Amino acid sequence: MDYTPPTWIANDRIVKWRRKVKKYWDPSSAMFRALPTPEVRDEEHILVHLTGLEFMQLAIPDMSRLDRHVASVQRVKPIYIIEGLRQLIQRCANASNRQFRAAVTAQMGVSGSAASLSRRSPQENPAYTQDAAELALLQLQFHHCLVRETAAPPDSAEWIALFTSNISAIPYKVAQASKGGDTFLGNVKTGANPEETFVRMLQEISRVTIPAATGIVGRTASVKGLVEMLEERGADALSAVRTRQTRSGAPSEKKVGKAISRRIAGVFMGTDPGIDDV
Repeated sequence: MDYTPPTWIANDRIVKWRRKVKKYWDPSSAMFRALPTPEVRDEEHILVHLTGLEFMQLAIPDMSRLDRHVASVQRVKPIYIIEGLRQLIQRCANASNRQFRAAVTAQMGVSGSAASLSRRSPQENPAYTQDAAELALLQLQFHHCLVRETAAPPDSAEWIALFTSNISAIPYKVAQASKGGDTFLGNVKTGANPEETFVRMLQEISRVTIPAATGIVGRTASVKGLVEMLEERGADALSAVRTRQTRSGAPSEKKVGKAISRRIAGVFMGTDPGIDDV
């Protein structure tokens, strides 16, 4: 299945996803089947991006505006990213403390205190407290919304990318559930170069550690070379390969051993589709 990037609606900062579907999951045959023509379908999730100030303005003085906002997007499964809420609450708390100190000093007749009493940013609303924010967040969860707080725009962008990745895997999660867990899911670990990628691939095999994988890659730098070695020398071909020290990369006195060598051989040379060593 191809996947299109999320669509931004500029006015409300809402992210919607659409999927180009070429195949569909057929539970009766436990396989993906091709569609006659590709289709573009809307995903069931929608993401709303709010600043901390926008969120508190919806929640104060009462929750009615927040409830209406949730109701407007609850036709699908809403995700809320709230950016800078903690910073806003801290600024408001600091402003309240300054106002309190200014009021006290004004009562004592200290010059300049009256002027500082009137200096308050429109964002520094004394009603924007920690308790009010927690209550508003709880209200979102009551409406079955997924909520994620972020500190800055780069953090928000990272979470949008992560949600996009997770939503893209939904059809395969359905397939995995119906097949009893045979379908691979999760982020594939990649390296900066072919050698590092090969090391990470070997680590996906059960009980293959970083030193063992690094030692094997030092002996044969490609999957083709590994398979040829196993074909020529058998399942114990890697047993005498020395592992590498994690920090320095120098060969150590330890060896891969027969158990790990045979486990790797079973993965690369075996024909059992139900093997669970990875």
